[in-house]
Amino acid sequence: MYRKFGKRAVDIAAAVFGILILSPFLIVIALLVRFKLGAPVIFRQARPGKDEKIFDIYKFRTMTSAKDKEGRLLPDEKRLTYFGNVLRKLSLDELPELWNILKGDMSLVGPRPLLPEYIPRYNAEQKRRHNVRPGLTGAAQVNGRNAISWEEKFAFDTWYVDNYNLWGDIKIILMTVVKVVKRQGITSAQSVTAEAFLPDIEIHDLEEVLMPKDLVIVGANGLGREVAWYISVSEHCKDRFNMLGYIDDDAALLGQNLNGYSVLGGTPWLMARRDEICAVICIPDADNRKNTCERLKTNPAITFPTIISTGIKLADTVRIGDGCILCPGALLTVNINIGDFVIVNSGCTISHDAVITDFANLYPGADMVHSV
Repeated sequence: MYRKFGKRAVDIAAAVFGILILSPFLIVIALLVRFKLGAPVIFRQARPGKDEKIFDIYKFRTMTSAKDKEGRLLPDEKRLTYFGNVLRKLSLDELPELWNILKGDMSLVGPRPLLPEYIPRYNAEQKRRHNVRPGLTGAAQVNGRNAISWEEKFAFDTWYVDNYNLWGDIKIILMTVVKVVKRQGITSAQSVTAEAFLPDIEIHDLEEVLMPKDLVIVGANGLGREVAWYISVSEHCKDRFNMLGYIDDDAALLGQNLNGYSVLGGTPWLMARRDEICAVICIPDADNRKNTCERLKTNPAITFPTIISTGIKLADTVRIGDGCILCPGALLTVNINIGDFVIVNSGCTISHDAVITDFANLYPGADMVHSV
């Protein structure tokens, strides 16, 4: 009954309720977008829906229309403003999709609508994600979002197609609220946003595209210098990040050159940042790391990528939170759940079904089973 009638009825009721209740808030955001970013206020883009039918998705605009002398749009990092970044971090840019839900283009819960260019690249199993309406949120979004691979995302999508029900949709909505509040899964394991499924798309045609992001290492200690070296020698990281230098609150280190990168300043320098930047927290002491992270999280311009070095043996079923550092030589077996801002040092072995709490330190030679 829910699949045939109930889901659409819930979508209509929720969309009408959301538009009515949030209308003053939507008007305020629209005015701010118009004032800060200009017209148009709403960003529209073609997306495939149920049965691959193309529709226009609506979002609040998050970028300017700045162009170069030849009239071409500037790269995304030049057009994404601090205000637009805040909208994205809080998922407020997605609110106009309530209109898509009311129209019947989308549902509250379902596979996220991607790009029409992706359709020819899907295999037969992945195409099944279009057997239902795309959603404002979905199973993939609450199980890793951008921190999981495309294959995992599509597996969650097709699982949802086969298993969705009323209680499952309610659970996904509640989990989505938690994820947005905690800003979990915004980055991928090796980059700061979702990696493009098509590598040959025209970047000027897309609002959501991977571009190199500025990055700093917080902590100019041995671990910080080691991670800086990982990033400098990794071809993948060099494509994803623009390494700026170190951040350290030890004033005596200011301006020093350490392994080719300078100490730019302390955490106040980073807190004053208004353009988007990635921070890798290389503070060995867990309590100090936690306090620093909680302070830096109050600046929405700062994101926290996970850094996985070469030489890691990592099972496919490992789940890794935001801001983690996995050093060379670590072994992670099956069904491991690692929290946020965990440091896994060289030589660690994490055995099956381990649960590693946020801000934990795993030292060389440690053999962790079950919970830490």
